Amino acid sequence: MGVASLLLQAPPPAVVAAAPPAVAASPLALRALLALPPLSLVTLAALAGAAWAHRVGLRSVLAGTQGSGGGRVTAMLGAGAAIGLLLGAAIGAVEVAQPLGGGTAPAAGASLAVALLYGGLAEEVLMRWGLMSALTLALARLLPHSRAAGMRRVNRSVVAVAVFVTSLVFAAAHLPALAAFVPAPTAADVLRVLGLNTAAGIVYGALAWRQALESAMAAHVATHLGRVAVHAAWV
Repeated sequence: MGVASLLLQAPPPAVVAAAPPAVAASPLALRALLALPPLSLVTLAALAGAAWAHRVGLRSVLAGTQGSGGGRVTAMLGAGAAIGLLLGAAIGAVEVAQPLGGGTAPAAGASLAVALLYGGLAEEVLMRWGLMSALTLALARLLPHSRAAGMRRVNRSVVAVAVFVTSLVFAAAHLPALAAFVPAPTAADVLRVLGLNTAAGIVYGALAWRQALESAMAAHVATHLGRVAVHAAWV
């Protein structure tokens, strides 16, 4: 669903200009080609999480490694969504108080759908389920004293490092979007994007670790909704 939502976005003009005429003549074909790399990455991350997440204590309802009781899942998703809304409201407040590059427009229409589906679902599979699982396992293997029986629990410091490093990668992945939105971003612009997204990544990582992947997904989706709500209220 997350990768499929990318088909809703129009390709950047520079990409259309550089594409072969036969491909450029078919916007849907070009969008599908552009979606192949994200699809490959998400698939690899899903496989990595399926192989390693349960070994380090990361859980998922959909993967069958977290209790699936209706009330428990609903409470978990509700908690994640509530935290995400607060986080989104805080990010939105920063944006309206000090607009990025002279003006920050919240996602709307197709862009909002991509933010909710690709950002909220696919990015969490990539970052928390895949990368965070791999980092946690690698660190636990490098530090024998951090292991526990069956590798199902690892030292909290190992998890904290994995959450932080994953959050930095998550934040850095947003820099291309900054470059597309602001032609000449300042150092302050870059630091703000890195800071806000690193903080958000830490929240999502903590939720994925303490609760389950789906809680991080709910928080990520709600963050976008909270941000949009603050911008709408400000206008």
